[in-house]
Amino acid sequence: MSLTGWLARRVAQSGRLGFTDMYHPGFRERRTLGLLYLWLFGTPELGRFAGGLLLNRALAGRSVSSILDAGCGDCTYSLYLATRLPLARVKGVDIGINGLHTATPKLQLGREIRQDLGLHNAVFEQADIALFVEPEAFDFILCLDVLHYIPNTRRVLQNFYQSLRRGGTLLLRVPDKLQRRILYKAFTAQYDTWADAEQKGRHYDMDSLAADLTTIGFQITDAFFDMSLWGRLSFELREALSYWRVPLSATLLLLPFLKGLRYLDAVRKHREGDGLVVICRKPQL
Repeated sequence: MSLTGWLARRVAQSGRLGFTDMYHPGFRERRTLGLLYLWLFGTPELGRFAGGLLLNRALAGRSVSSILDAGCGDCTYSLYLATRLPLARVKGVDIGINGLHTATPKLQLGREIRQDLGLHNAVFEQADIALFVEPEAFDFILCLDVLHYIPNTRRVLQNFYQSLRRGGTLLLRVPDKLQRRILYKAFTAQYDTWADAEQKGRHYDMDSLAADLTTIGFQITDAFFDMSLWGRLSFELREALSYWRVPLSATLLLLPFLKGLRYLDAVRKHREGDGLVVICRKPQL
């Protein structure tokens, strides 16, 4: 077996969040070095790394058999869960436009990886989550950084409630209405312009998000902020690297440090931050 083949096998068998990055063209072009990076450091995507930390926190101590990844994107979380929980049925649903990393439609990429790895407990469906309902089909739903792209936000939350089984859990993460900056604002200007154009959903603060969830019928079991000081700093430094046009090789070397900052942010619950995290459940009765 070649070194590249051996590394690909090791990355796939690791089951760590973001192992599916090896299927993206950027890593395929740097085949051996890209695989080595993934094996040693995991995904270079800071938001994906932080989402995985939240997901592991929400699942700790829970027994789940049916999972919905709502707005699954390129299926990273779905495939990670299918690998980690081989007895659970995992369904990824997305509107299905092309992803950030590849010209391949996102769900097609997920299906190719599923087939390649033989993950028969994962399925993917192209659907608008503002219209998608499977009554009482899931005991865990995750929706990470998706709601702010969808105009009819309350309808989506109602669909989640209907799709959850009694006693089921919903994990939500959305940006706070107020986004603070601590470094030179030009670093994030391009991102902020993109966000203003793309993010069409309701922009929540913690009180309004909790009010919508409780009105629908959810019981909130945990609510906290992320993207406080260390999280903001990691995000803004990453944007600064793009602003300064730092070469990709140097950026990849700096990313473990930025992931360390994001980890410091994630291990605590903050009183303020740029991200809202809510874990809630559908009552048993």
